[in-house]
Amino acid sequence: MEDEPGATRPLVSASFMFTEGIIGDRPLIEGTDGADGVFGTAADEAFEMFGGDDVVRAGGGDDVFLDAELDAATDRYDGGPGSDLLRLDARRAEVLVDLGEDGGVTVARGAGTDLLTSVETLALDDGRYLFDESGPQAGLAYRLYAAAFARTPDEDGFRFWTDVLEEGTNPANVADRFATSDEFFQRYGTDPNPQGYVTTLYINVLDRLPDGAGLRYWSGLIDGGTLDRGDVLLSFAQSVENRENTAADTEDGFWVV
Repeated sequence: MEDEPGATRPLVSASFMFTEGIIGDRPLIEGTDGADGVFGTAADEAFEMFGGDDVVRAGGGDDVFLDAELDAATDRYDGGPGSDLLRLDARRAEVLVDLGEDGGVTVARGAGTDLLTSVETLALDDGRYLFDESGPQAGLAYRLYAAAFARTPDEDGFRFWTDVLEEGTNPANVADRFATSDEFFQRYGTDPNPQGYVTTLYINVLDRLPDGAGLRYWSGLIDGGTLDRGDVLLSFAQSVENRENTAADTEDGFWVV
């Protein structure tokens, strides 16, 4: 006999096209093509919803919500306690994310909308929004990636450096570790001269070559021993320009890959 809609069953092969390991061994609870009201338990669970205006309230546990259809429905997901994730079959350019002051998240996708409560991560085809990181240290960690590496942070690295900063590590020391990392050396060489180093920061942060006065000023501070490279990297990372350049990636959750 077939399972009734909404029944809980062991996951063998989800119809969802992108499990990517995020479901794991969670039992899968499937909705119908209509409007469903689904309630979870205290265990880790996965919920796959289809058409209709759905309301899903997970219990405790680390839950995964799957929404494969960018339809005109309004779906509500409440993760409850635990670390919960919504996976949409869409790219960042196809959705509009708004993080409210109360921590609730509105995701406009196609003609439909997802309303998220206590959902910590939104996973898309090309990256993730993290809603459980906030504050100045998370912002600094994000901007250091932009200034040092000219790239979007990976989730693990971003969380790691946010934790390091929140534990009270001096930001200048963290910046120095970025400037002496294997990735930095692979990109820019093991011992770039001060002029080359400053030029790299201008390109990463300001998207332009340095003017003569700026190049002389910053490289002179390094040459004279007033600042080391970590100090200069921190100054560029905290600059108005870098804050403006990363604002779209940090204001409504932190965008990572």
